[in-house]
Amino acid sequence: MNKYNDLVSKIGDFSRLARNFLGITDNDVELLHQMKDRVSPTFEAVITQAATSLLNDPQGQECIKQSGLSHERAVALFKYWLESVFTGNFDEKHALLVARISLAHVRNGVSEDLMVETMGAFNRELLKLCSTPQESIAVTKALYWNLSVMISAYEYIKDLVWVKTLGVGRNLEERLVRLNAKEVYTEIARHIY
Repeated sequence: MNKYNDLVSKIGDFSRLARNFLGITDNDVELLHQMKDRVSPTFEAVITQAATSLLNDPQGQECIKQSGLSHERAVALFKYWLESVFTGNFDEKHALLVARISLAHVRNGVSEDLMVETMGAFNRELLKLCSTPQESIAVTKALYWNLSVMISAYEYIKDLVWVKTLGVGRNLEERLVRLNAKEVYTEIARHIY
């Protein structure tokens, strides 16, 4: 049995949960598929605008520099992902593709907060292409599903690191985080009130 079958199973399960949680329906998927021919000619402009936000962020600049990607290769990768947003079925196979993209982000030092901000920039640009509220809702659901699957891949890697390097489960980290969050929460409250 492959040691990564657990990963495939977890991503599949998570993708179904995220789809249900976000309320992605077969009608949403069909609407996204119908939009593809209309929006795909604008992908380069969408990428340019989203990349402008990325390039204006110091962390984004550093990640781009570290990745060593040429502009052409970066555009091609973003196009590949955008195509999947409008052609995917939001099923396990689609989730594995998105998780793989996320793991490339991890490999290249893209932090979760930068990924969230970049997804927001893509959402901002793609909403400009929507003709109806239903399209806007479907696009937003699709991007949040992508983001959820990407973050789940980050979480899987973090769990793996805890087990491989420390020999303990991630629940120890979670307890430590909660403990320290209480202290930081109290400190922030002092500055608010």
